[in-house]
Amino acid sequence: WLFCVSSAFAEEYEIKLSRPIEKGKKFRLDASSHTLSLMTEIEDGKVKDEKRIEMTVNFIARVEVLAVDEEGQITRASYTVEKLDSIDQGKVKSLLSEGEIIIADTDDNKTDFIVDEKHVGYDLEMALQQVVSQGSGTKDDKIFGTKDKKKIGDKWEIDSEYAALDMQSKKIEVKKEFLYGTVSLDDIVKVNGIECLQLQAQINVDKMDIPMPDDVQVEEVTVKAGYLGKFPLDQSYQALETVREMTFYFKARGTPGTDDEKKRMEATMENSLTTKIEYLK
Repeated sequence: WLFCVSSAFAEEYEIKLSRPIEKGKKFRLDASSHTLSLMTEIEDGKVKDEKRIEMTVNFIARVEVLAVDEEGQITRASYTVEKLDSIDQGKVKSLLSEGEIIIADTDDNKTDFIVDEKHVGYDLEMALQQVVSQGSGTKDDKIFGTKDKKKIGDKWEIDSEYAALDMQSKKIEVKKEFLYGTVSLDDIVKVNGIECLQLQAQINVDKMDIPMPDDVQVEEVTVKAGYLGKFPLDQSYQALETVREMTFYFKARGTPGTDDEKKRMEATMENSLTTKIEYLK
C-alpha cells in the first residue's frame, strides 16, 4: 500500500485542461451558480444607501453534443431539462419545465439559446449564461497549463501575459504586472470510479483601469479568483467536476474640490459556479 502511494507521488503527469469532445457525445450536467452583489454609498462617514442583489441558478440537464469546432470544443448542443430554477432575493422560480429542450449555439464566444425555435427572453438568457459554458476552452491551457509534466504537490505560475491579453480582449484593462497566480497538482482522486488529477488555481488582480466620470476617483480595485478541477487521467474525458469562484472589490470617492468630495462608494461582487458531469452511453 505504501509503495503504491509513493509511486503515485513520484509519477509525472501531463497537464491538459482543455479536452476535445466528439460530436454525438452525451452527458448529464449538474450546474449551480451563485451571485451576490453588494453596493454601499457613504456620505460624511455615514451609510446613505445600501443595495444587495443575490441570485442562485440550479440547472440539471441531459446534454447531447451537436457540433464542435476544429479544436473539439462544443459550439452547438441540446440540453433536455430535468431542472432549471432560480432563487432571486429568496424567491424560488421555475424557469423551464422538465423535458423542455434548449439548443445552445456558440459563435465567437457568444452563446444564443433557443427553445421551441425561438430565442429565449432576457431573464432566461441571463440565467443560462450563468450555468452553460461552451467554446473557448483551449484558453484554460494557455493561462493555467504547462508544457512540463508534473508530480503530485508541484506548483507553477500562470501565464500572466496571456491572461492579461485575454482580459483586454474583453475590454477589461489589466496590465500583466498587476495580475499573478499559481496552479498546483494536489492529488489523484476518484469521481464515479474514474481516476482524476485534482488541480487548483488562484489568480489575483491588484489593479485595473475602470473608466469613471471626472468627479469620481477610483481608490482600489481588486479581483481574487479560485478554480478547482478534477480531470480524468484518460484525456478523452473532460473535467468531471469543477468549482470556479471570483470576488471583485471596488472602492471610489468623490474628487476633491467637487460637490461629491465627501461621498464614498464600495462595491463587492461574488460569483461561484459548480459543475458536475456524468457521461452517458
